Amino acid sequence: MNTRINAFFSYGFRPFFLLGAIYAVIVVLPWVVHFMDAGGQGIGFGIGTGIPATEWHAHEMLFGYTSAIIAGFFLTAVPSWTKRKPVAGVSLFGLTIVWVLGRLVNWFPDQLPFGVAAVIDGAFIPFLVALVIRALTAGWSKRNLIFLPVFAGLFAANVMVHLEWMGVTSETAAQGHRLALDLVIALIILLGGRVIPAFTTSFLHNRGDVVLPRQSAWMTRLAVLSVVAMVITNQALPDTFASGVVVAFAAMVNGLRLAGWRGHRVLGTPILWVLFLGYGFVVIGLVADAVAILWDWLPRSTADHLLTIGGIGCMTLGIMTRAGLGHTGRQPHATPVMSTAFVALAVAAALRTLGPVLWPEFYVEAMAVVGGLWIAVFAVFSVAFWPILTRPRLGK
Repeated sequence: MNTRINAFFSYGFRPFFLLGAIYAVIVVLPWVVHFMDAGGQGIGFGIGTGIPATEWHAHEMLFGYTSAIIAGFFLTAVPSWTKRKPVAGVSLFGLTIVWVLGRLVNWFPDQLPFGVAAVIDGAFIPFLVALVIRALTAGWSKRNLIFLPVFAGLFAANVMVHLEWMGVTSETAAQGHRLALDLVIALIILLGGRVIPAFTTSFLHNRGDVVLPRQSAWMTRLAVLSVVAMVITNQALPDTFASGVVVAFAAMVNGLRLAGWRGHRVLGTPILWVLFLGYGFVVIGLVADAVAILWDWLPRSTADHLLTIGGIGCMTLGIMTRAGLGHTGRQPHATPVMSTAFVALAVAAALRTLGPVLWPEFYVEAMAVVGGLWIAVFAVFSVAFWPILTRPRLGK
């Protein structure tokens, strides 16, 4: 038992990928049940807080599930970037407990004053940053400095949400969630631009291909600048012509960037194409968001779910699968079951977008299917990767 506990807290990806996946199931299950009971209104969680259920749902998907996967990724990537030892043992255990406590206070907020709950939930990101900075002390690269304002922005976004829930401010929760979503998309643009071309180049080179992904410095800078501009305008000038134009520009730039990565050459390799799929959903989601802002042809929630279920979901699931296998001494190849899960998640994102348009009379049922697919996908990951993430690395 001690061996498995030591293994579990030996690397950040282990507790946070596994617990994040389990939480992805737990947090959506009651949402689906109560969504059906409420006839599509998404109300009635029964926790008696007065917090709108849509806000609670958005918060726990962004600051619960997504934050866990972000933590797992950075605590795993930082040692690779800096050649330093990973955060492990007591420090990692402490960070995990803080994340768990943050989830508990948001599930049972009536048990504590809102201010206490806000402090407990808000402590996770600063604690994570403290551990990441400590790990990077001897090997910080200038290009990684951009992650500091991203983490600061995520902390500020969480504060904005809790301030409204505490009654201190009004109408800051929605902007806080928008800021958090935009910053997560920014992380996908930043990190996806590093890992997707690199993984694809390595794969194609090993296969003997001579036509490799195109990755130019100016396109990388333009992609990053476009998403930084998007974050700023969505906060300073929300729902305006200016913000719509900036979002459209970000979609165009990142679409062109994605096209240069030769995704069509890895269609037979699920563990690679799922990353292209995630980045592609981000581009499509940004297009939909621009359309929603500029012409009001569709609700922004449609774009939001393309970005979350499709973009964040596919990207995080792909990274979790690849890192979970590679960092435990296994070959980074997706099994048929995980490949099916990738497809199911893409179907969920598409159905969440097209269902209300094509079958409005079956809206509630379509949303239940979407939630069911999400639950099934992350339940499959949790079951498949439980032994992988809780046992010592192969070869030791």
